[in-house]
Amino acid sequence: MKIENQKPVILVIDDDKSNIDLILNILPHYDCIPCLSGKLALDIINEENIDLILLDIMMPDMDGFEVCSIIKLKPEFEHIPIIFLSSNDTIDSINHGFELGAVDYVTKPFNPIELKCRIKTHIKLLNFQKSLEEKNLKLEKLNQKIKEIAKSDLEKVYEEYSYLSDDDIDLSHYLDNVSLDD
Repeated sequence: MKIENQKPVILVIDDDKSNIDLILNILPHYDCIPCLSGKLALDIINEENIDLILLDIMMPDMDGFEVCSIIKLKPEFEHIPIIFLSSNDTIDSINHGFELGAVDYVTKPFNPIELKCRIKTHIKLLNFQKSLEEKNLKLEKLNQKIKEIAKSDLEKVYEEYSYLSDDDIDLSHYLDNVSLDD
């Protein structure tokens, strides 16, 4: 869980240092980790708590599509939003990026304001998702407690009125047939 004032961490993966420098300059409100290769990026993801990835496609050794595929195959990392940044603006490339699990695709040269807005949007969405997951866990625990209390109370009612004949009320039948599950 992030500390309230901690900056979101963005992994910037591009084999061109000038592209990384440009991105670092336009994202001062984020904690950016620069990375010049896909292989190194996979090591960094295992070591750091990454909130978002900006990923170039055309890189030597391992292209961005392969990096994205590897990240999305690991359950502990599949939630990390990936935004492709590429000069490749073909429909096939864009579609392939989304098919692999990217949340966005920005073509180079990019508009800095547009990139910042897209990053901000995806960070907000990630935070909302995490918040919903936390609230769902709390609700599941609360529902379990309610089920336990209800069952206990029904058992007490049954014990209290067990002297009644079957003709009066059949609570055992009721207890057997009532379901506190979804």
